[in-house]
Amino acid sequence: MKYSKSQWSWISYDFANSAYHLLIPTVLFPLLYKSVLNTGTDSDFVWSLIVAIPVLLVGIIAPFSGVIMDKKKTIRKFFIISVLIAIFFSLLLGLVNPSKYWLTLIVFMIGLFAFNFSQFSYNSYLPGQIKGKGVAKLSGMGWGLGYLGGILCMIPVYIIIKGKTLPNDIVNYQFAFIIVAVFFFLFSLPSIFFLKNNDFVTNDNLNSSSFKKVFSSLKDWKNNKHIFIFLIALYLINDGLSTLVYFTSIFASSTLKMSSTEILNSFLFVQLVGVPSTIILTSLSERIGYLRMLIFTVILWVLIGISFSIVNSITQFYILALFVGLVIGTTPALGRAILSRFIENRQDSSEFFGFHTFTSRTSSIIGPLLFGIISVATGNQQIAFLSLGVFFILGLILLFRIRTSFQE
Repeated sequence: MKYSKSQWSWISYDFANSAYHLLIPTVLFPLLYKSVLNTGTDSDFVWSLIVAIPVLLVGIIAPFSGVIMDKKKTIRKFFIISVLIAIFFSLLLGLVNPSKYWLTLIVFMIGLFAFNFSQFSYNSYLPGQIKGKGVAKLSGMGWGLGYLGGILCMIPVYIIIKGKTLPNDIVNYQFAFIIVAVFFFLFSLPSIFFLKNNDFVTNDNLNSSSFKKVFSSLKDWKNNKHIFIFLIALYLINDGLSTLVYFTSIFASSTLKMSSTEILNSFLFVQLVGVPSTIILTSLSERIGYLRMLIFTVILWVLIGISFSIVNSITQFYILALFVGLVIGTTPALGRAILSRFIENRQDSSEFFGFHTFTSRTSSIIGPLLFGIISVATGNQQIAFLSLGVFFILGLILLFRIRTSFQE
């Protein structure tokens, strides 16, 4: 398929932001936090709060912001401002003195807030990029090439922190934050300048406030029953995924005693698998069906969640990483593609992507919080990983409920 300049610009933001997503909240900052900022017994629980608060705030304001985007055609402003803030605070992580505990945490949390908001506004562009068949392939192309972006940025980061330990070599880790910020900025430029919402229709009939519109949509949920059931399913699935993202590096470091270099190697391996698998599986879904492919990936996540509770060696961790790589990009790529199909040609598409953000971001709270509580209470991170299976299974049940309403 030949993509337009706007579509390639849309893909480019996935390529750019993966440097942040795959390195800062997943690897670099968790290691800095665990080894320098908080070495106490309550560190897992406090970490869950640190990542939960900014993500929750984005989830709460997203539907209301989506109404404003639909009404006033301000999606571009929301997107550009949030991207630039995320980049700026990523850069600050490399400049602030880690001895200033609260300042360091606040800088990270503001950056995480802005990054998640940029993801929401970015996803809201999807219905305007392509209609009908092909949306999953475009979504998967963005997510798959996004992993490639993460890999390319990971190479210089790997060179800088290879063989380095915290807190002794903290300067190297700070320089790594700066590299991520520069990469993020450079490859965000095409989306900042060329991304367009091609079929955007201003919602001229929207005279009520954003609060009234959001609560009206919730009150009238029966008319959009299957969309809301799908969003709840994504909420549960994302609970499990978010927990994996935020705790895998801490688990590898604390339980498996893997070094920073070994952890980066494992994440690089996941990305290498994720690039082709995401593109191939989302392309295949154009033939066998988006929902069928999503159900397949969630079944695999159930097995992965159970496997995390029994892995006890670095070799087993790498085997598990192979299966994670197969579906880690495919699941969210299909999620946003299916929602785009549900709401295409609607005047309130940004609002519903706001609901999508609410479910995906608030789901980033319950799972990590539950993991943190179980880990602290039992002193065993592997027992905490068993909670993932519950979220995936419940989400799977809801996906089967909407099979008849979704037109492949």
